[in-house]
Amino acid sequence: EGVCAAIFAHGGLVNAFLGDGVLAFFGAPQPQADHADRAVSAAFDIDRFASRFSAEQRAHGVNFLHTRIGIHTGIAFVGMVGSHEKLQYTALGDILNTASRLEGLNKAIGTRICVSGDIAKTVTRHRCRPVGAFIVKGRHGATEVFEPIDPERYTETWVERYQGVYHALEADDPQAPALLARLREADADDPCVEFHLRRLAAGGAGVLTEMHEK
Repeated sequence: EGVCAAIFAHGGLVNAFLGDGVLAFFGAPQPQADHADRAVSAAFDIDRFASRFSAEQRAHGVNFLHTRIGIHTGIAFVGMVGSHEKLQYTALGDILNTASRLEGLNKAIGTRICVSGDIAKTVTRHRCRPVGAFIVKGRHGATEVFEPIDPERYTETWVERYQGVYHALEADDPQAPALLARLREADADDPCVEFHLRRLAAGGAGVLTEMHEK
């Protein structure tokens, strides 16, 4: 109920419930020029609702875990699919697979919202920070992954500082590990900083990560 309400509030369409997941569209069936911004705004509202809900469940002894969100934009077939006996309105296309993979990457990174580079380039009301390039299982090319910045969580100064360290990491600057460690000292709860420190400690370099699990 809470997740759907957040999607509806920003003009989205709830299309399907997939196990414990929700598939939603923005920009269909009616075009929305700002569909990417709407989707990110809805994601923040979903995250806030889910955080409150999880806390309430834990207060009652129920170990309710995180809700994770993936957002992508691109071309899809949207319409009635099926036969004369059974029709359903849905979306088909590789962009759905990408959104699903982005949702799953949150678990490895420690974030709760991941968006594609296409979303990061399209939004105008939100700012996104780079997380890294990921080769997900079953694919050969890398997917650029970003995290939308929640202004209630991060200041502009912190984002600029993170961006500088990320660029050092991207350039294989030998100072990058030390710069990341200083960021962790300033904010021990930043999941992206912690992710890269773990990756470097395991022998990784740069910003490319190859995933061996979905």
